[in-house]
Amino acid sequence: VAVHFNRMPAFLQTSGSVNVLVERMPSTNAFVSAPTVVSNSRVTVSGGTLNVTINWTNFNDAYAITLTP
Repeated sequence: VAVHFNRMPAFLQTSGSVNVLVERMPSTNAFVSAPTVVSNSRVTVSGGTLNVTINWTNFNDAYAITLTP
């Protein structure tokens, strides 16, 4: 799945990049104490657009994307 963020505000960018944290909440009947970190890295903003790709393997799982400077 490709997620595109357009018109990235300047306050989120540091030297033209943004920190992107992707977390997965698995679909399960068991207790999950916290989401699983899928990735946590800096991604370059190009032309005001940020692209985040998620390898979504289970249709029932949920993902959260957190952007920080």
